[in-house]
Amino acid sequence: MPKVLNLKKIQRKKGINSAHPKSRKAKQIQRSIDREDRIKKERKIREKRRDIQISRSIYFKSIVELENITKLNLDELNKLIERYIHRNDSKIKGSPCSDLHPRHSSKKEAFKQVFYNEQNEYKNGFHVPDLTDQKNVLALKNWTGNYNDLHTLKFIRVKKEDS
Repeated sequence: MPKVLNLKKIQRKKGINSAHPKSRKAKQIQRSIDREDRIKKERKIREKRRDIQISRSIYFKSIVELENITKLNLDELNKLIERYIHRNDSKIKGSPCSDLHPRHSSKKEAFKQVFYNEQNEYKNGFHVPDLTDQKNVLALKNWTGNYNDLHTLKFIRVKKEDS
């Protein structure tokens, strides 16, 4: 007999409270609850990764359109990545009076955490649209901002040059 993985199907047979705590039924219910929790957690991680990729692509698209870029070399791409990483510096530094008010400190800490995560990612390889390829730059300009169209773009990993 196949394993039932959904909690709804398990509960449909008998209620969740009708099973003895150490019975096979209770273990089956607990397995299905754990599975649903794991699936929700993985979905959140996947959505967060997707949102980061979309926002990053939108940022680089706006830079390409504003500065009318057709193609970049790796040095220029590294400078753009540095600009992207330091985009929240003014919010991190902020005004001195914001240090006195604790309600703003959590935002400041969040910006600092994002900065450190992006710095670490840049050391290991920063995932960005390939702006060294002219066709890809044109595709980025034509990209509508939809996640489902993101697969048409080519992405590369750029590591920080220690110079």
